[in-house]
Amino acid sequence: SQEEAVSVREICRRVNMDKPKVSRAASRLEAKGHLRKVENPRDRRLVELSLTEAGHAMVDELTPLANAYEAELVAALGGDDQELRALVARLRAAL
Repeated sequence: SQEEAVSVREICRRVNMDKPKVSRAASRLEAKGHLRKVENPRDRRLVELSLTEAGHAMVDELTPLANAYEAELVAALGGDDQELRALVARLRAAL
């Protein structure tokens, strides 16, 4: 859902970045109005992040650019696109 909140810890795990980097990026996105930080009511030590309406608009704007960049990389590498996508999916799952 668009209101789904995710913890800083979960973002660290998904993108394989350390907590200080994720926290700094989250603070910058919050300052720009793209992200909302909320203390977890069950565990006040945890911070949950969710996209604002502006954040969702930014994702909608950037997704086609990211897809185009991925397509350029696939074209530059040549070979079977399906095989490369399968390998990337396996790498993402392993992280």
